[in-house]
Order: sequence, then C-alpha cells, then structure tokens
Amino acid sequence: MKKRILSLILVFICVFTLPLTQSTVTAKSTKQKLKDVENKLEDKKDSLDSSKSKADDLSNQIESYDTKIEKLEKKIEEQESNKSKVEKSLEKAKKELKKAKEERKKYQDLLKERMEVMYMYGDTGYLDLIFSSENFSDLISKVITVQELVSYDQNIVKKLQDVEKQIQTKTDKIAKEKKELEDLISKLNSNKDDLDTLKIAKNAQLANVKGDIKDLKKEVEKLEAEQNELSNKLASQSGSSTNEIYNTGNGSLGWPTPGNYYVTSEQGYRYHPISGVYKYHAGMDIGLSYGDSVVAPANGRVTIAGWYGGYGYAVGIDAGLIKGKHVTILLGHNSSVKVSVGQKVRRGQTVAYGGSTGYSTGPHCHFEVHANGVTQNPRNWL
Repeated sequence: MKKRILSLILVFICVFTLPLTQSTVTAKSTKQKLKDVENKLEDKKDSLDSSKSKADDLSNQIESYDTKIEKLEKKIEEQESNKSKVEKSLEKAKKELKKAKEERKKYQDLLKERMEVMYMYGDTGYLDLIFSSENFSDLISKVITVQELVSYDQNIVKKLQDVEKQIQTKTDKIAKEKKELEDLISKLNSNKDDLDTLKIAKNAQLANVKGDIKDLKKEVEKLEAEQNELSNKLASQSGSSTNEIYNTGNGSLGWPTPGNYYVTSEQGYRYHPISGVYKYHAGMDIGLSYGDSVVAPANGRVTIAGWYGGYGYAVGIDAGLIKGKHVTILLGHNSSVKVSVGQKVRRGQTVAYGGSTGYSTGPHCHFEVHANGVTQNPRNWL
C-alpha cells in the first residue's frame, strides 16, 4: 500500500514538474539568444556611433576646407583686381615711354641735321657768315647764335634722354610688380587646387561613411526588432513557467527580469539590509546577475533614465491608464540604462542591465509600481 502511494506521488511530481522544467530550459535558450542579439546590437550601435563621429569629423574638415577655399577665392579676386590696375598703369607707362622716345628722336634728328649742315658748309660757311656780317659785332652775334642753337638742341636731347630713362625705370618697376602679382595669383590658385582635391577626397570618404551609417541603421533596426521579438517570447515563456508561483494579480504588467524570478525582498515593511532599521520597502527586489536584461513591464514613455539617488541607475516608465488607473513604474539599481527620457518603449523591450548601483547590497532589480500616485504591491499587477 505504501509503495503504491509512493508511486502515485512520484507520478504526480513528474507530471507537474516536467512541463515546468521544459519551459525553464526553453526560457534559458531564448534568454541566451536574446543576450547574443543584444551583444550584436551593442556592437552595431558602437560601430554606428563611431561612423557618426567619423562623419561629423569629415563634415567639419570639409567645412574648414570650404572656409579656406572661400578666403583664397577672395584673395585671388583681390589680386586679379590689383593685377588689372597694374596692367593699366603699365600700358600707360609704355605709351609715355614711346612718346618720350619719339620726342627725343625728333630732337636728335634736328640736332644731327644742324651738325650735318654746319659740317657741309665747313670753312666756306664760316666765310659766308663773316662776309655777310655788317660788322665785327654782328659777326660775333651770329657765331654766338649758331653755338647757342647747337647747345640748346643738345640740352633738349639730354633732358629728353633723362625723361626717357625715368619712364623706362618706372615701366620696369610696374612690369616687375605685375610679374610678382602673377606669381602670387598662380600660388594662390595652386593652393586652392590642393584644397579642392582634398575636399573631393573627403567628400568621397563622407559618402562612404554615410553609406555605412545607412547600412548600420538597417542592421540596428533589424536587431532591435529581433530583440523585441525575443524579449516578448521570453516574457511569455517566463510567465508560463511561473504564473502559478508569482503571478497572482490581474495580468496587467509583465515580469521585468526575464529568466530571473527569485524574489529577494517583498514589497512592504522589513528590516533594511544596510541600515537594519524596520521600515517600509516600496517595491519588490528580484535577484539577478550583473548585465542581465531588465525589460519594460508595460508599454509607455520613459520619464527617468539615469542616476536617481539611492536607486542608482534607474528607469522610470509612465504606463498611462491601466484598468482605469494612472500607472508609473520604477526599475532601480541597474548597472546601466539603454533608454532616454521621452523615449517610447514597448512591453518586453530591454531598458536597462542588471547591477547593484545606489543604496544596494548586491545585484538585483528593484521593481516599484504606483497607481494614481499610490505605491502598489507589484504582485497585484503582474
């Protein structure tokens, strides 16, 4: 009889524990897949951030090149304007030089003609000059006049030569200035060409990086969808294996720590593990390992994402109206958060990773629920 009863007990245990064991194994498998996806997702996000940073650097470099090119173009424009003015001055100086040469040649030809006439007449010319003179005084006067004419012509030619020399010096100076401007403009254009080449290369790099960013965004979106799918699947699997043990409420909220169901401290009055003081504990503590996923128990909007005093790194979620009540959720003591304030989250979406930050003695998730501003026992909402 006793053996029969023992056999029935063993059968009963097998029947009721086998589904639970299979469900637990399945949940662990899904949890591992989820971790693998989340690791890939983090790697892709790191690559995406790196590519975005690289794109920003390239954009800044291109902007810097644009600024330098713009300055060079202005300098080139200024020097081209200066060159135009110098060319006009040079053209004017060349005309002045040509005119001076023509004037000097005219007087040189006149002087040459006088000298040739005087040479041709020679002594005969002087005799004619003597015999044509009325008296000695008239002769002296005529001789002096001839000498003065020759001397005058020579002086004019000398002055014209000096003027021509000055104009030539001026012309050479302007021509040199023009050459210097041409060299400067050539150098500026060369610098601009170098910058244009660099800019083209950077634009090509930027185009490639933008292509990488586009591809990475698609991969991130795909992994996030896979992550959400696995999170929901894990939450469903976890719920099926623990409903009889943990889910005593109306099923409005999901379990926040997939794969981790050991409650280390219930909501309500207790002796605080650090201070030893008997006081009210506003939430439920669930044990987990560092880096384990902490998921949103409901759809909602993130109101807290970061350090939150004694709660350490925490995530607050406004879940809106549930069963006619305004529900807010707090998940505390995380090692890090992966959402931002204002972001919309879905039930089962990873919002943080397990840790022991803030006023904590070990890795766990502090799960706190408020309805219309009043603290609730989370179990009643699971």
